[in-house]
Amino acid sequence: MATFTFEPMTLNLKMSVCFFAVLLLFVTACQKADNNFNARISFLNGSVGAGSFTIKFNQDIVIAAIPFDSLKKYTIVSSGTFKIGFYRGTNPAADFSFTTNIESGNDYTCFTFDSVDRYKVFFQKDILPGKVTDGKCAVRFFSLIPNSENLSLQNDTGRVFLSGKSFAGFANTFEETDTTSRQIKIKTTGATAALDSLFKPLVAGKIYTLFLTGSINGTGVQKPKMIFLEHN
Repeated sequence: MATFTFEPMTLNLKMSVCFFAVLLLFVTACQKADNNFNARISFLNGSVGAGSFTIKFNQDIVIAAIPFDSLKKYTIVSSGTFKIGFYRGTNPAADFSFTTNIESGNDYTCFTFDSVDRYKVFFQKDILPGKVTDGKCAVRFFSLIPNSENLSLQNDTGRVFLSGKSFAGFANTFEETDTTSRQIKIKTTGATAALDSLFKPLVAGKIYTLFLTGSINGTGVQKPKMIFLEHN
């Protein structure tokens, strides 16, 4: 009888130990996975005359010394809550910072804009279209040029894709538009000369953010310039 009652108790004990061991391994694995969850951030320095920017999450440098008119696409960062600081040039202290939560598995777009003495920061989680209509692409347009207004995106035949865009009119929404394989131009409505042009095919199914940087009458490095960010 003793043997009969002892063996089931031993079996139950072994099963319990195995169960908790498996549970511990599962929890540990989940904790390790949580620690490794990542997000991605794209950063554009669009502040005329502000020089380079370094971005830190808490005190860790995630983007270093990005010069004006430069785009850094998809830097991988850890998820969590961070104090995000913006450092100009070699300044040891941040001249702008904020605290936000970075969610794992998401992409974020960040850019600076306006002039050196009053530069501002845009930072937002990207919410991309779930599906683009067959034969179309989706474009989001940000004009970072102070005093720019009534801008339109056209090809070299004058076909208009987006219009009515102005400085800091950040709707942060993607608009479906036709595709093209021709030269793309940015014009002020009614103007004959383009602010900038480049060969940039708009491909069906693609999702783009278009930045326009520089100064309205700028030359050299401050000349108006289109910068495309492809999200997919």
